[in-house]
Amino acid sequence: MGKADRIIQIYFKLISEHSAMKRQLEKDFETDRRSIERDINEVKDMLSSRGYIIRHERTEDGVRYKLAIADQTKADTGFLSEPQLLMIIGILASSRMLQEKEARDLIRSLEKVAQVDLLSKEQKNIIRQAENSSLEHYKAIESSLSLSDDSPLGGKESTFDVLYQLYQAVYFSKDRFKIIRISYVHNSGKEEDIRVMPFSIVFDNHYLYMRAVSCDTGRPWNYRVDRIIHVEQTGENPDSSIKKSDYTSRPVAKMMFEEENPVTIRFRCHHPAVSAALDEFSDCCTEYRLHDADGNQVSTIEETRPGGYVDMTIRNYSQGCMFWFLSQGDKVEVLTESVRKDIREKLKEALKRYE
Repeated sequence: MGKADRIIQIYFKLISEHSAMKRQLEKDFETDRRSIERDINEVKDMLSSRGYIIRHERTEDGVRYKLAIADQTKADTGFLSEPQLLMIIGILASSRMLQEKEARDLIRSLEKVAQVDLLSKEQKNIIRQAENSSLEHYKAIESSLSLSDDSPLGGKESTFDVLYQLYQAVYFSKDRFKIIRISYVHNSGKEEDIRVMPFSIVFDNHYLYMRAVSCDTGRPWNYRVDRIIHVEQTGENPDSSIKKSDYTSRPVAKMMFEEENPVTIRFRCHHPAVSAALDEFSDCCTEYRLHDADGNQVSTIEETRPGGYVDMTIRNYSQGCMFWFLSQGDKVEVLTESVRKDIREKLKEALKRYE
């Protein structure tokens, strides 16, 4: 076997197995130790450009060549970096979307993608401590997703299978719709078969939602993924004039809200809830103006602190917004009279509970 072939095989052995015994390489390639040492030096040069190094470890069986990452914060290995992994662990734990076992299994898979076994003992310890700290008091939401073979609502398909089919239906084309039939379990426990045209899958307030247009009403809705127990491809071809882009910029109502159309709502939100308002309604805001404590219009959120406010105009479903308005207490004042009246009635009902 020629030198080039040896180098290629040693390279891929280290990439796939992360280590190799010097004596075994000499035996496998039927060559002497000096040839292997020269080969290793060339492999080192090849790997260094991707952020890897080769460590020499002395064992009872001789020298072991072990692949490692020189600096995970700068390495261009094509894998997850240590900071990226730590960030994803934090996001996953905060979402509480998965059952704890599912969350830990997913972290194990991510660790393989991040090549954690190539890190130093200290780096591994940091990741392990971050995982344990994030999941120590982990409590999944009541209807957390389970990616196992069992459907939590008694469906024939696992949540994983349902989710995979939904992703296929949503992202098979950038702007064309596909019609599917779903079996959906409502909060009441009633199961319903619904024909829909999905256009996105989003995460919101601990739940994963499929956004889809109802074929019966033509209205977009949010369907909770954990309540979809069956997906069927209908093979029907929707009207080609209907595009996903017609809906992706529109607010989408939750299934429990019964308004026919979104409405225009004006409200004022005071500091420190200014940033929260801009984040909450970023996808349906048609206009906003920032003001400082004296009422002067300013251009940045920082200039609203302290005592400033934002005047916002949004296009959304009033019932859905009302929960957020009420949750902000005296930091929000709704200016649109029809919604203002509804909130006044809600506050009166709440006050009665404390009298």
